Amino acid sequence: DASRAFDLGTKLDLYAAHHIQEYWVIDRSQNCVRVFQQPDSGAYQIQATHQLGDTIPLPECGGKTLAVTDTGL
Repeated sequence: DASRAFDLGTKLDLYAAHHIQEYWVIDRSQNCVRVFQQPDSGAYQIQATHQLGDTIPLPECGGKTLAVTDTGL
């Protein structure tokens, strides 16, 4: 899918180059949420893939978490 390729390629690189601290991609083709953090030298240093049933930590929100469910994908 062209949108997925753009989101995980060009857009990801642009966000990292412009120091966007956190970038999330809802990857419907893989049924997961991809989280990219800590940009440095044009690339994200931390990358995590969260599958259905996982929870994503939200430290900036008082330690809350976000559940990955099929309704969110």
